[in-house]
Amino acid sequence: MKRLPNIWFLAFVLISMTLVCVHGGLSQVPSVTQTNSSVKQFPEVPLPKEQSKKYNLLHYVLYAVSIPWSLTGLVIIINSPINRKVVEVVRKHLKRPAIQTSVYVAIYTLWTTIWSMPIGLTSYFIERSYGFAVHSPLLWLSDRFIGYLFELTAIPAVIFGYWLLKRSPKHWWAWLWAASIPWQLLSIVLWPVFVAPRYNTFIPLKNAELKQKLLVEANAAGLINPDVYQVDISRRTTKLNAYVSGIGPSRRIVIWDTMLKSMSDDEIMAIMGHELGHAVIGHLWWRLAAGILGAGIILFGLSKLLPYVFARFGKRFGYNGVLDLAGFPLVMLILFCVMIIQQPVECAISRYQEHQADEFGLKLTGKKIATATAFLKFVDKDFADTDPPTWIVFMTYSHPPIRERIQFAKDFLPVACCKGE
Repeated sequence: MKRLPNIWFLAFVLISMTLVCVHGGLSQVPSVTQTNSSVKQFPEVPLPKEQSKKYNLLHYVLYAVSIPWSLTGLVIIINSPINRKVVEVVRKHLKRPAIQTSVYVAIYTLWTTIWSMPIGLTSYFIERSYGFAVHSPLLWLSDRFIGYLFELTAIPAVIFGYWLLKRSPKHWWAWLWAASIPWQLLSIVLWPVFVAPRYNTFIPLKNAELKQKLLVEANAAGLINPDVYQVDISRRTTKLNAYVSGIGPSRRIVIWDTMLKSMSDDEIMAIMGHELGHAVIGHLWWRLAAGILGAGIILFGLSKLLPYVFARFGKRFGYNGVLDLAGFPLVMLILFCVMIIQQPVECAISRYQEHQADEFGLKLTGKKIATATAFLKFVDKDFADTDPPTWIVFMTYSHPPIRERIQFAKDFLPVACCKGE
């Protein structure tokens, strides 16, 4: 723990260097000329602006730093005698194992939240210096606090996991996997109606003409009369987005108010054709199935890996086996490494689904030029990288690069699109 101040000094240097690098973007980024989606000539992808290249490079570097930074935080708490002391205090003053686990995990989560703040603050200042983030540091901190509270909803799963590990050392992973299935499904249902509104205000789309167009488009795609909302994302960012979320009664079309201000109706319909593709093709269900399968594989792997790791390294850190609550950070370290390994697979699947949604949207709307001009506004207004490094695409990109998507729209041959395709 004596090295901790030096690490925080490095965090300060990281933030300071970032602010120096982005000093050219401290003033508001000039607005770009609106693209007219009615132009017949197919638009070309422009060369990236210097500001855009610098902005993306900063985020790529920050991502590369964030992984060892997170690992360092976990290693510190694993090696720290304070971790053992916290467990001893919790066990001394609290009798019930479930309450002990709850309090310890809350303290551990607070530590990881604080530890992640230098990276989060650096990202925030990058966004703010380039004119994207418009919310105050106080609101940013409020969002982090809300995020911390939502993270605490995982405590019952941790309690259940330790209880299963004690009762069924060989099959705990299977029972926990089975319990995770309804939880994942419930999360999809609740996110649009419970989690998202904690951050922003959702109201029915005010533009009646656009709303009618979107409902006709949704009905043509096979999604009958969904709810259409706009959200006041402009209180946090100037970036653009729209999506379809939820299932059953919570399914809805959501458009950021920034997009309503920046895009034409044709461009919004082109983007929404893509989003409707996710809903109609069933990508949400595929992602749920992939999440369930992935959880099973990871939990099974942990059931084999944890006994070995604790037998091999547990005594070095003073852990009394896998059930020792003080060993929870070591479990999280292993899980973090597993998640980093699986991330490229998850991204590759997502990129394939996004390409499918692009194709569906073009079939549904036939708006090739509007699709391209909408994508170009992501380049102009959001600084989306048209040609990102291969390693960044491999590790982090959930969507195909913008240049590929525009080229696909240009080469696409319109065909009929059937309801519920």
